Amino acid sequence: ETILKSPQNFFAYNNGVSATAIDLKVEDRDEGKKKPQRTVLSIGGFDGVHFGHKAILEDLRRLKKESGAECSAVFTFSTNPKGRKGDLDTLRLRAENIAEYDVDVLAVIDFSTDFSMITAVGFVDMLSSSMIAVGAAVGDDFRFGNPHEEGSGRDLGLLLRRKGFDCTIDIVDSVLTEDGEKISSTYMRQMINKGELGCIPGLSGQFYRVDLVPLPYRSCSGELIISRALIHQLLPPLGTYDAALLFRDGKGLYVLHCFPRISFESHCRLLEWITGKRNCCWILYIWRKEDDHKGTEERNRGQVWQ
Repeated sequence: ETILKSPQNFFAYNNGVSATAIDLKVEDRDEGKKKPQRTVLSIGGFDGVHFGHKAILEDLRRLKKESGAECSAVFTFSTNPKGRKGDLDTLRLRAENIAEYDVDVLAVIDFSTDFSMITAVGFVDMLSSSMIAVGAAVGDDFRFGNPHEEGSGRDLGLLLRRKGFDCTIDIVDSVLTEDGEKISSTYMRQMINKGELGCIPGLSGQFYRVDLVPLPYRSCSGELIISRALIHQLLPPLGTYDAALLFRDGKGLYVLHCFPRISFESHCRLLEWITGKRNCCWILYIWRKEDDHKGTEERNRGQVWQ
């Protein structure tokens, strides 16, 4: 609601956190006014940042350098705009992935019912109120605005130019697998739902990650137990899987614990875990079902701990 009706009260930070101001006092001082920055931008779900997303982010980085823009910004959403349940990441993990491409601002938009009704024209009005758009990188399947009044990447460029911006729009081609499948968040979901986690590094460059940071847990008989219902990321079918647990120690470093097994039943059970590491930042990497020998080859393991 704030971003629709009072965009001047919306703040986005480069650490993936967004906030809105209920009450804002503004003093009119010319010396304190900050002009809108020349900005290159991208818009999308970026769920489970895969090779298709990475191609867009790499193009965004190139656009910033070539255009001399002062800022690069990525607009993403707090929930899946298509209404799909089970995210492939958390906003924290998404922010980490996007930051690797030197993005200055990650703006997280609350995809509320009101926002879902915004038109393509209304969305561009919102963008133009906060920046000087000089470039944008979007995928070839990019759409924005509600389904009845939506626009494509080319429409984004047209509407921005109508606003007076000299804006370059790059439509980035989809990335395909060796078998010709389009790499997308939808395709990744299909593989995870089948329990075929061994192919995920070939789609995203890393094993599938489950963020355990915000979740309550309990321990019992040497097992770490987390309720499956509390995990909002998409989980594979029931069964026991090979996995690895990474945790951040007191020095802010990640330490790899190879290789606990994880059982997905009514609860997520780490069957082998490091005791005495209960106050750590945990990320769980999963790569194959225990009885599935079609998983990632041993030689690939060292390439995807990111």
